[in-house]
Amino acid sequence: SQKNKIKIYVTLKCFNQRNIISLVTSADARKNFIINALYLMESKNLDGINVDFEYIGTPGEAARNGFSLLMKDLLSRSLSLL
Repeated sequence: SQKNKIKIYVTLKCFNQRNIISLVTSADARKNFIINALYLMESKNLDGINVDFEYIGTPGEAARNGFSLLMKDLLSRSLSLL
């Protein structure tokens, strides 16, 4: 537990390539994902978020760029909560 100085994280997983692409290539979907992930973290008093997206093969440029934006924006928004 946190009183014992153990960090508690939520892991958000996705192993479906179609869902990953849909999420990361849509600005609205990325925004909603971040809002919901941060709400979950805050409402449960968790220490952080672990994103476990596993894409088989080589994603296209739009998916790579979208994933990078998702991670950048999630980090930026989470740091603003500190």
